[in-house]
Amino acid sequence: MNLLIHIRDGDEVAFRQLFDSHKEKVFNYFVKKTNNRYDAEDLLQTTFLRLWKYRKSLSGDYLIEQHLFHIARTVLIDYIRRQNKVQLIKKAAAEIPQSTYPREISLESKAIEGILKKMPELRRKVFILHKIEGYSYKEISQKLSVDVKSIDNNISRALKQIRKALLVFFTLFF
Repeated sequence: MNLLIHIRDGDEVAFRQLFDSHKEKVFNYFVKKTNNRYDAEDLLQTTFLRLWKYRKSLSGDYLIEQHLFHIARTVLIDYIRRQNKVQLIKKAAAEIPQSTYPREISLESKAIEGILKKMPELRRKVFILHKIEGYSYKEISQKLSVDVKSIDNNISRALKQIRKALLVFFTLFF
């Protein structure tokens, strides 16, 4: 409970202790659920980022481990929902007649390329490194000398920007 209070008060050393003592357990939880070590790394980082972000709301009524695994479960549910959406999109794409498929991909690729060009340089780099080239947040952090929280924020903003622009794109063309 003492660790919880320190974390809630913004003690980075206490947070690091929690991370060091629980990262393997949380990582293994995600590997078991996703069967993917790379996704498990991202989910692990997201879990601890959320814990830090919402540390002020941690309740002394629960153990820090309970808070941590509650967040991990929520992160996993979000991941599964995203995966389900990806599968639906892949299934829908497979049903598009072959004669129109290359044109639509070309239009979509050009739209995404245009969206990426409009992004701030750091956001574009972070997005490409993570989503296209498959780097983890930690690897990007080391490569660009940017903290992990900034990477998470840039990925979120990039995805929002792409979703918004693609919604307009698909509304206009389809």
